[in-house]
Amino acid sequence: VATADAGDNPVARHTVAVRQRLLDKGVEADVADRYARTRIYSSEQGSYGSGLGGKVLATGTWDKESELAESYLARMQYGYGPDPKHWGEIPQGVNAYAEQLRGTQAAVLSRSSNLYGMLTTDDPFSYLGGLSLAVRHLDGAAPSLYISNLRDPSTSKVEDAARFLARELQTRQFHPGWIKQMQAEGYAGTLEVVSSMDNFWGWQAVDPDTVRADQWQAFNDVYVNDTLHLGTREWFERSNPNALAQI
Repeated sequence: VATADAGDNPVARHTVAVRQRLLDKGVEADVADRYARTRIYSSEQGSYGSGLGGKVLATGTWDKESELAESYLARMQYGYGPDPKHWGEIPQGVNAYAEQLRGTQAAVLSRSSNLYGMLTTDDPFSYLGGLSLAVRHLDGAAPSLYISNLRDPSTSKVEDAARFLARELQTRQFHPGWIKQMQAEGYAGTLEVVSSMDNFWGWQAVDPDTVRADQWQAFNDVYVNDTLHLGTREWFERSNPNALAQI
């Protein structure tokens, strides 16, 4: 597809543009060809993750979101393209992944299980949010973020990420039924709540448009002020006082 020249071919057009940018940065022609056609970028072989999960939470180690973006781009720049002999390599003097991301207008993450949502792990903000952070750093404007909701194959649909997250908060973290089940788990349940809030902060750090001020307030109202009258403070003080302090 990248080499076909018939009709309107955005893949070919994008490949040509990336190749030219790499050439302009002094990359040799054969290397520029290879990275212009490389579609998969990840961390170095032998490592795992984008690095944002831990870095975002270590707020004493960074001051500007540009530091997070540069860290993400450096970590995820290793190419896994058309030639396996060059998997896990990076071109000298240029971040090919960054050149591929320039001009990105939208990014999509799929969710096919009801178990995993936007806040159950740090992966959604580390990867989908990381893409948004990187593009905003490169272009000055964030792309639109979407969730491909495949939980019910008969009604699969693409949804706005912020709306998907808002619904998750209402049906989990701020829902009496979910909270009661967490309370029944004692200490382990408190960790789930703190983890959810940590991952919510992750979204705040990498893509502020995904979260709202009233949602932050709801964490305080539900768990600290116990507006649902579920005995949350007593639960935390009995099972894990440190979790309440973190919230």
